[in-house]
Amino acid sequence: MARKGRGPQVGSNRSGEQRGRGGREMVLLGIGVGLMLLGAWGPWVPHPIAGLSLNLWDLVEVVQYLPAVRAGTQSVIRELFFLPLWAGGLALAWFFGHLSGWGGAASDATSRSARLFSYLRRFLPLALPLFLVALTLPPYPDTLTGYRSAEFRGRFYLGWTGLFLVLLSPTLGRLPRRLGGGLLVLLGLGGALLPLWQYLGVQDDLAWVYSLPLGWGWGLLVTLVGGAVLVATGLAFLVQSRSTGR
Repeated sequence: MARKGRGPQVGSNRSGEQRGRGGREMVLLGIGVGLMLLGAWGPWVPHPIAGLSLNLWDLVEVVQYLPAVRAGTQSVIRELFFLPLWAGGLALAWFFGHLSGWGGAASDATSRSARLFSYLRRFLPLALPLFLVALTLPPYPDTLTGYRSAEFRGRFYLGWTGLFLVLLSPTLGRLPRRLGGGLLVLLGLGGALLPLWQYLGVQDDLAWVYSLPLGWGWGLLVTLVGGAVLVATGLAFLVQSRSTGR
């Protein structure tokens, strides 16, 4: 009889440990995404006059008017400046989908109201990721017709692809932890380094326009730190997947 009683207890202990790890990972992931978002709205291009400092939103518009870009001697992919928002939204969506998978599938005997609550519990947390990714879409009416415009085509496909992936995240959350960890690593690296690479490509041209040497603003540095924290979260998932074999 004693042996029969130990099974549920062991299962509940494992479930508690899993949720405890999930809480720690959620805190780490939240810090990483929060820093990336803070950095996106902070100054990337510093200037003694605050009104002349540029954040990522400003860079998206300003870089297309730089002399080298207009002359065609410097290529620029403006959509890369939106990647901190896009990557942060997808990272949160995948993690929420991963958490929703702990409860398991509902049985056939489950009532209709209980199934509805289960669906709400699964999809309501996606409101924040959907909002973050939706910020990368072009303004209306190009939100729906941006594929026709050379100026907004990249943002159109980036934003709608991100929204589609966020809606798929409850299913993607059931992927093995090692794949989720690898996804977080890629999102952290891409969300921080690709905008940095794009900024470095136009930094000299911006310095020429400002007629002074430009350094790195605190927004850029905070974005890099946030990306590093997101990478660390993904590595934590990978290490745990190796120890648990999942």
